[in-house]
Amino acid sequence: MEGSALGQTAWRTATEEELRLLYVALTRARDRLVIVLEKEQPAPWLDCLQASWLRPDGERITLPDATTITSLTVVLTPPSDIASTQTDPTYSWFPAPLSPTPKQPARLTPSGQAKIPGGGIGRVIDLGVRLPFVGAPDEADLGDALHAIIAAEFLNPDHLQRLEAVHRILRGHKLENCLKNEDVLAMADRLRRQIATDFQPKRMLVEVPIEVTNAKGQRIGGFIDLLLETKIGWVVVDHKSFPGKRADWSAKAFSYSGQLALYEEALARLNMPVASLWVHFAIGGGLVEVLPRGNL
Repeated sequence: MEGSALGQTAWRTATEEELRLLYVALTRARDRLVIVLEKEQPAPWLDCLQASWLRPDGERITLPDATTITSLTVVLTPPSDIASTQTDPTYSWFPAPLSPTPKQPARLTPSGQAKIPGGGIGRVIDLGVRLPFVGAPDEADLGDALHAIIAAEFLNPDHLQRLEAVHRILRGHKLENCLKNEDVLAMADRLRRQIATDFQPKRMLVEVPIEVTNAKGQRIGGFIDLLLETKIGWVVVDHKSFPGKRADWSAKAFSYSGQLALYEEALARLNMPVASLWVHFAIGGGLVEVLPRGNL
């Protein structure tokens, strides 16, 4: 590589840079120039001058034009043992470091919020039938697929290609062997009928994006799975793929109280008062009302 044209070009460039730095160093001294060399070690930065006469040897240096310059060679030998000095522990050169100021996060993600202490659970609606599945599907894939199917069914109820759409979504998440198309459609139908009976919504919005700034200047951003406009206010429904039994619904639903409370706060900033907050367990077949701050 060094012998190639590219290598030779790189070598010349490096040598020219060494010579430039060496010229600056040698021409700045007014009265005395000190050249520091490590004993028995090469000095390529000095050798690039190709001036062997420059290396001190004795008390004089003879220049190429026969002029002589007085020189002195000093050999410095480091001590074998360096004594450590005791410092004053009460004295510090730098001021003591300041404690960092606690800062609120700039952005708040609903799904990342912890549950809120002191809240509770309201109504629990049993939809009657669990959604059967086989195997051990990936929970994230299962949740994404069910979210997509419920959204499609609420936007386009009773369309002619329902089975094909469900199958396509399940196949896209590699779940076609875990869930039956008919069972998933029946789950969505049960949910839609229950919502129509209990809430009588004027509008049903799915996968609603929200992006607002709260009173502290923090940005709240996320998606609400299902948002219902009713005569008494807005109803938030969040789908979960939790497969646990009914006895575990309340505790699991309340673990999402921080997420639901942040949705409520965001909607309040948009002048959309919330009437109730719900978790829908798509696998277990239930709706659980969450009261993040109790019955206030």
